Amino acid sequence: MPDKYGFAVWNGVAAVKRTPATTTIVEVPAGSGQYRVTFPGQAHANGYAHVTAINGGGRWCQLNNWFSIGADARVDVDCYNPGGFKQSTNFSVMYAGSSGPGPVTGAHVYYAYNLGGVPHKFNSTGAVDPAPIDEPGVGSWLQNFNGIGGPMMKGQLQVTALNFAEGARCKASAWFIDAGFQQVRVKCYNSAGAPLDTRWVLSYHERREVVGKAGPKFAYGTLWWPGTPPLLSGFDVAETNYSSVGMRNTVLYVSTGRYLVSLPNVAGGTDHVQVTGYGHLNNRWCQLEDLWFYAGNGVQVKVACFNNGQPADSGFFVTYSTV
Repeated sequence: MPDKYGFAVWNGVAAVKRTPATTTIVEVPAGSGQYRVTFPGQAHANGYAHVTAINGGGRWCQLNNWFSIGADARVDVDCYNPGGFKQSTNFSVMYAGSSGPGPVTGAHVYYAYNLGGVPHKFNSTGAVDPAPIDEPGVGSWLQNFNGIGGPMMKGQLQVTALNFAEGARCKASAWFIDAGFQQVRVKCYNSAGAPLDTRWVLSYHERREVVGKAGPKFAYGTLWWPGTPPLLSGFDVAETNYSSVGMRNTVLYVSTGRYLVSLPNVAGGTDHVQVTGYGHLNNRWCQLEDLWFYAGNGVQVKVACFNNGQPADSGFFVTYSTV
């Protein structure tokens, strides 16, 4: 597990940090903010994807669609500026698909909500996850992940909007745990920050990478609430702040809506990062401010969060993977 996976970064010119090594990204047409990502040989009937924009200006990216072309997986990405118009930006994108029995340790779960269509979903525990509960009003759902409950929060979430018609952003606004399941409230918004009914992708990984595998070097952390600067909360919650090499991940408040996440001793090979916003503060969203970089054997991740295109403090999830 997973059966298939791939990830890559668009740097404005070409695909880099990519696996498979022949993965391609093309902007069609140039300057349009519309991208076609092809992961050779990774087609899967039950796949899912995530994408995170890389910029400090509040331009975000979302999924337009994904599908198979022969043996290849194609992920279409659209990127928007805060005004709601498509605009080019760098981004980090991943695709994976799983089936069959789950892992001995940890867990991997995903659900791609399709507004009445057939969802792509997987639960490594073998439990069956129900359809999301459409809450009263617009743009709010509750999704249960069965078989991964317990006495305390654990693991990591990622959420991405899926919409081909207009700009959309989705986040995890609340996260609950019970003895037999975990429950996530997903909220989505349009470009203007108003609640929006749209499709979305929600995934969960615990002691595994965002694509579902358990490589030798990976890490994730959750900032539950930004607190009063420079006080931060969340990265000390052990089960939501994990390192495969046993190190302690930390987060530094830099300025309004700007954070520096340090992941010690996990740097290695072709690597990948995803970020998503967390918290009840409506349409605030988070992404990568710049491409992650290295300090010795550690990884440094700059996270940027926004409200209506302006820097704003927010909770967030950040996850790092290597091949």
